[in-house]
Amino acid sequence: AQVVREAYPAEVRARILGLVRVWMALAWVAAAAVGGRIMQAVPFQWVFAAAALVGVASALVFSRIRLAAPHTVEPPVAVRAVPGLLRRDPAYRRFLAGFFVFGFGAWLAAPVVPILLVDRLRASAFQVGLLGAVTSAAWVAAYVLWGRVLDRRPAPVVLVRIFLVGALAPVVYLLARNPWVVLVAGAADGVASAGLDLGWLSAVLRHAPPDQVRTYVAIYNTLLGIRGVAAPLLAAALLPQVGTGPVLLAAVGLMGLGALVMRAAARQARPDHPGGRLDPLHAASLQWATRHAGEE
Repeated sequence: AQVVREAYPAEVRARILGLVRVWMALAWVAAAAVGGRIMQAVPFQWVFAAAALVGVASALVFSRIRLAAPHTVEPPVAVRAVPGLLRRDPAYRRFLAGFFVFGFGAWLAAPVVPILLVDRLRASAFQVGLLGAVTSAAWVAAYVLWGRVLDRRPAPVVLVRIFLVGALAPVVYLLARNPWVVLVAGAADGVASAGLDLGWLSAVLRHAPPDQVRTYVAIYNTLLGIRGVAAPLLAAALLPQVGTGPVLLAAVGLMGLGALVMRAAARQARPDHPGGRLDPLHAASLQWATRHAGEE
């Protein structure tokens, strides 16, 4: 997150990240196809060794990144200081609450989907594979869309729309009577997943002061881990008792509530962080780059 903030100007950051994600997804597809063919001819250990070398090369390239602006050194923050930090930043507190509630609902629905596909909709292997393909295609395409939108609008405002798109998926699963209908849910899931991937980082970087990026990201990731563990376990406990329908209804309710909380966070967003406006760090970065480009 620190490198992203310092390397990419705020006015185009989300678009750059979106394009990076698109090329990354295409690389995954190509690597899977090529790796599968190679493993038919050579032992799989050689494929893993080649993948490890590519990973090492990636780390070397990453280590050679030179930032135009000096790197901001963050002072250490004690765990006991986190509640005070959140009290002083109500906008970020509401952002975290909205994201946590929405994500809890999404993870609550996750264990229901395979049960629904197999037991109620009787989906074939082809239909399940097609659902995955539609989700992946929507996911890749949506990166370009959300990148443009996030560079023009404050991230909490855009996240409200992303949450509403994401909430459409469990609604479709709840109402579906045949496996073809759930392709709509797959598309909604893919579009929302791309938006969440770009939106959380854009929001955190816009909320965090330059010397507290690491702390803000750490708080977000901690809550992310808590909901990712607790919600599926709760769903597993509820499913034998109430069935898939009530669990999906609860998931939709939580995701809608998350959107409402995020809307409140959007109203409370700091005015110095609108989409497309450069913060002082990136203004200095662009000035440095322009000056040195002229000298060369």
